[in-house]
Amino acid sequence: MTSNNSLRGLFFRHPGESRDLPLGARELDNNGSRPEFVLGPAAGRSRGPGRWRVAGRSSGIEGEAGFALILTLVVILALSLITLAMTQWLWTALDQAKTNRDRAVAERTMAEAEAVSLYLLATRPLSFRGLELPTPERLPSAAHHPLWVNDAADAPQGISHIRLDDHPYLLQRTVVRFQDARGLINLNLVSEGDIYSLLGIFGVAEGERDPLIAKLQDYTDRDSLVRLNGAEAPQYEDLGLEPPANAPLRTPWEVLRVIDWDKVEGIARDGSQWSLLTSTAPINGLNINTAPRALLELMPLMTPDSVDRVIARRVQQPIIDALEFGAIAGITMADGPSRFGPFPSNSLILTMTVPSSGLERRVAVRLMPNAPDRPWRIDYDVELPPAERDGGGETPDELDLPLQSPGS
Repeated sequence: MTSNNSLRGLFFRHPGESRDLPLGARELDNNGSRPEFVLGPAAGRSRGPGRWRVAGRSSGIEGEAGFALILTLVVILALSLITLAMTQWLWTALDQAKTNRDRAVAERTMAEAEAVSLYLLATRPLSFRGLELPTPERLPSAAHHPLWVNDAADAPQGISHIRLDDHPYLLQRTVVRFQDARGLINLNLVSEGDIYSLLGIFGVAEGERDPLIAKLQDYTDRDSLVRLNGAEAPQYEDLGLEPPANAPLRTPWEVLRVIDWDKVEGIARDGSQWSLLTSTAPINGLNINTAPRALLELMPLMTPDSVDRVIARRVQQPIIDALEFGAIAGITMADGPSRFGPFPSNSLILTMTVPSSGLERRVAVRLMPNAPDRPWRIDYDVELPPAERDGGGETPDELDLPLQSPGS
């Protein structure tokens, strides 16, 4: 039989009291502390070698609980950071996908607008006032279709015409502009005086213009002789640049390959008007009916009021000779093919913009109606940020077209 002393070793003794508590009991003393856990055969007697006291385990449990809490917080923080990173990555991927989708849609709509524009240029006649849009019934047959007419009265009159002065037209979701290259300054045939004035628009100081012109002429001429302040292949090699082409410019942006031209901020920056005022097409003359305002203002003795009168007149009726222009503007202009050419050329620049995309596409087209293999030639086709236009807030006209083929 087990002695009472042995059984007492299985009891809790409450400090300061004589009664024993069964194993597993929990009771607080008067101070609210936990009871001692007494082990050994001498339980209930005074402390001695045969008696052990196990201190309350509250401090150990609290320490483990604190560690577990810290570990839990660290895990939650790590999971939160991972979730945040994954969310940011997901949103970035979604934004990139949306950007790619919008770009693809913009490119498709611009391609459709280009196809319609080229079709019109190949099948509708040009006149002094622009691209004629006669009704399908009045279109001549394809076999006898006159692409150019020498008088506005000779053009098949119809519902409307398309202006060739970079005026905006809305074709579905694309803004389309047609610009006659004869209304721009030709960089390959320009006189030194004209390009000298042109550089002033882009903030080039007068003392810096002649060296730039000399370098441009050395870049395009066929010889290797160096003009005063010019540059040929050795000068390009010293700077680690490709040698000059010694050939006509192919695009307006090729001037940025000419030494020091890339330092002209007004030309080199995105959105520059440089390509809106210049051309590289093999044509001469200046078409007053399609020239931008900025170029009209460069003409000697031309005032802002004179420019306003010229633009207002040509919208209503094309200006077809130098005498008429002089009467409207109040200045004289030399007649002849080298300076005054009121009829559109066979080179045009199509500009297509999808406003929501921030993307602009510019295509230089050369009409070739007598070519045996193709009706037109593309001189260049580029995508770039939209150019800054003086009339940037101009409302596009709706381009509602009957697209039946001639003679259909």
